[in-house]
Amino acid sequence: MKNSLKKIAGLLFIIFLVGGLLLAYLMQGFKGALIQNIPSLNLNNIQSGQNVFNELFYTVMGVYSIALICIVFLFISDNKAGKGDENSSNLKDSSKSQSEEDDADQRIVNDDEIEDSNLKEVAQIINSEGDTEKILEKAITKISNFIEAGQAAIYSKVREDDKTKLNLIAGYALSFGEGRKISFDIGEGIVGTVGKEKRLLEINDIPDGYINIVSGLGKSTPNSLLVAPIVENSTVYGVVEIASFKNFSDAQKEYISECLTYMAKKLKNEAKAKKEDNKSENTND
Repeated sequence: MKNSLKKIAGLLFIIFLVGGLLLAYLMQGFKGALIQNIPSLNLNNIQSGQNVFNELFYTVMGVYSIALICIVFLFISDNKAGKGDENSSNLKDSSKSQSEEDDADQRIVNDDEIEDSNLKEVAQIINSEGDTEKILEKAITKISNFIEAGQAAIYSKVREDDKTKLNLIAGYALSFGEGRKISFDIGEGIVGTVGKEKRLLEINDIPDGYINIVSGLGKSTPNSLLVAPIVENSTVYGVVEIASFKNFSDAQKEYISECLTYMAKKLKNEAKAKKEDNKSENTND
């Protein structure tokens, strides 16, 4: 019942209650009033009239009682329904909250807390399901387009032939075919050095042919090269290499740094999944 109906029911309750009490008072004094105002009336006639009015009184009071009971019943039913709706609403809110918490737990990056729209888009890409290399390629493409980079590459740290390597797994506008494998040992070249030392390296005014020889980004010669480790909790999961035809601003470097934290979580999650798969295979064998 809505609030307006509650008010109407309450008003009716008061009217019925006051009216019933007033009627009871008037009818109880009916006999005395007749004798006082009409002395010539026969007492038997008065008694007969009193009986008729008594029947009327009890009938009216019965109707009033039923009406009052109905109004009280409506109030009680409405309160129970209100509590039921409230409990149902609380249950739905609780379920929704739990569902949102579960979704947040499954996401690699909690993008709900990210206010910057460009960072949020990268986080949403990282959170998407599918092949990790394709997801990272979408992410580095988004990053490169936003900062107007010429080329970019992502290297993932792997263990091969008892050596720790950084293998190219994704890129943006690379000048060589997809079938070409680019790999660096830890400590080898710019990429390997950044992976080993875990620190960002920025090179401006790059000489012609320098990237083609050292970084593996192809034959183009940009003006600035940014190479940064993909790190979480002091653990290197990869290296990103971004080339631009203009120097990187502080805002761009801050943006890249934040995006790298998302990539680190993705690569960490991927490494954990592979480790569990290998453990499961060894157990089955």
